Parts: sequence; structure tokens; C-alpha cells
Amino acid sequence: MSRVGRLLSVQPISLRIGELHNIFGLKEQHVSLCHKVVLGKTQVPHRIDKTLEKSGTNNREVVECTKPARDRYKYNIDASFSSSSNMVGIGICLRNDSGVFVLAKTNYFSPLCDVDVGEAVSLHTSLQWMVALRFVNVDFALNSKIVVDHFKLDIVDHSKFGCIISTCRQLFIDSLQNSRVEFNRSQAN
Repeated sequence: MSRVGRLLSVQPISLRIGELHNIFGLKEQHVSLCHKVVLGKTQVPHRIDKTLEKSGTNNREVVECTKPARDRYKYNIDASFSSSSNMVGIGICLRNDSGVFVLAKTNYFSPLCDVDVGEAVSLHTSLQWMVALRFVNVDFALNSKIVVDHFKLDIVDHSKFGCIISTCRQLFIDSLQNSRVEFNRSQAN
């Protein structure tokens, strides 16, 4: 299997909202990403607090996101890169037009790759998942401007990144014509 093929075959881990609450030790009324929330040291669960201390940050701000238009879904996608684990993680969250949580999924793959390639793989994973679940009217929001720009422009690029973007474009054209891919400036890269 080619390196691009290996990058596109990620390991799925689907989570229900209850499992997300258990992982983070939060109650449902405290989990709302569509409101501006600042998590101070006293509000962060112990196991997350240790991670924040290691990173040298005591406060985290969850940035306000916008609700999708009526009768549409908003699909936030992000990738994280861990050199110590030699892995790329993908986080996906789907919300309805009221901003209410619908589904979430995480994936990971190894080895570590360039950021633009990892972000492109996260888009590909997201598109595949929505096609498999037969969702329509989806606004895919990414915080990677390079991925969104290359996805929207019909540029011939034979690099790993370009091949993944071409695959994303074809999947989108074949199955998700009434959806959009957009850059979401409000998410931190």
C-alpha cells in the first residue's frame, strides 16, 4: 500500500456524547462549544489539568463558533500532531442547525506527517464519514486555510497533499454537491 493509501486508511474511534462527558469528567450542561467559555484551572478535570500544566498553559479558551444555516449541519474538523507518539489525531464534531451536538468521531494514524497532509487527511476522513452516513447539506469547517484554498481551486498537484485533495474533491463532487467546505478563522491552528 502506498504512503498516501496508508494515510487515508485511519483507525476509527467513534464516541457518543456520554463517552465524551466521561472522558472529560464534564456534565452535559457544561459542554457547549457554541458559546464562548473560558476554562480556568478550577474547572478543568484533573487529568486534563496535568496536560495543561505540562504545556505551560493554565487557561484554555474555547472560541465561539457559529451555528449553521437553517436545515444544514456544521461539521468542525481539526487535526492534532504528536511528535512524541509519532501520530496524527483527527477530531470531528457535527452539530445541527440549532447548534446542538449530533455526532462526534476521532481517528488517528501513524506515522507523523506534514501538517498540511494531516489536515487534508482529516478532511478526507470527514467526507468519507458523511457519505457513509448519507448526510446532506453539510458545512465542513476547517481551520487549515491551505487545505480549504487547495480544495476550492482546481490545481494539478502530484504531491501527497495534492493527491489527497484531489481524492477529497472527487468524493465531494460524487456525493456531497449540496455541501460546502469553508475556512473557519475562529478555531486556533
